[in-house]
Amino acid sequence: MPACQTCCQTCQAQLGAIGCFTRPELYDRHRPLFKRYVPLCKRVAEAGREPITLTRSSDPKVRLERFGDRIVTVFNDSPDRRSAVLTLEGLTATTSRDLLTGHPIDWPHGRATIALSPEDLAVLELR
Repeated sequence: MPACQTCCQTCQAQLGAIGCFTRPELYDRHRPLFKRYVPLCKRVAEAGREPITLTRSSDPKVRLERFGDRIVTVFNDSPDRRSAVLTLEGLTATTSRDLLTGHPIDWPHGRATIALSPEDLAVLELR
């Protein structure tokens, strides 16, 4: 299952399990998270998951998924901090921005290096 979809489903299940969506005192407490992550999940979902990533990771524990032709999610599927070189194979970009952190990432010669904490996710918008 896609990492982003898993994240959204987990969040919805956890909040729904505690009755969060029917009790304003609970969902108001989490409103800043909803305002940040729901539009991002919607944007990624609307881009549409593509089965061929057109991007390769140098580390098999750093997993990639592509959404549309401009969004790549990068997930560290490991309990350790990992660094990987990402290589574009069929996509072009000179820069990207992590939509979660706002950090820019350069792609000289179609390659970028990314470091992620354990089980961390980056959502890259390619430009």
